[in-house]
Amino acid sequence: MAKRPLFSFPSDFGSYLALVFEFLGFLGLGGVAGYICQEYIWPEYGDWIFPAVFLFMFLLGLWFMVKQTKRLSQQALERSKKEEQEKSDPPLSPDLVEKRMKEFDAKFNRAFKRDR
Repeated sequence: MAKRPLFSFPSDFGSYLALVFEFLGFLGLGGVAGYICQEYIWPEYGDWIFPAVFLFMFLLGLWFMVKQTKRLSQQALERSKKEEQEKSDPPLSPDLVEKRMKEFDAKFNRAFKRDR
């Protein structure tokens, strides 16, 4: 008897986890950039430059995260549509098989004639 895993994760869990770490990277980069701006570039505006740069990087990270999440959900929808289409293929009748074989032969012959 096989041992059941304690946790089961969806197939694209790693992609979503990567988005979270990418967002945290934007926050970290915003903190470092804000500190550098506050201490070295504009020390006279130190009261507001750090929050402004940090907030900008937060919003930029959020924008990238939403954009990537939309892309991942679109890929998941396309994958599920493809799986449904594969499941709903019509049953193969001898006539359909013969028709597909003739189409394949015609494509093969055209490709073979181009090479010569």
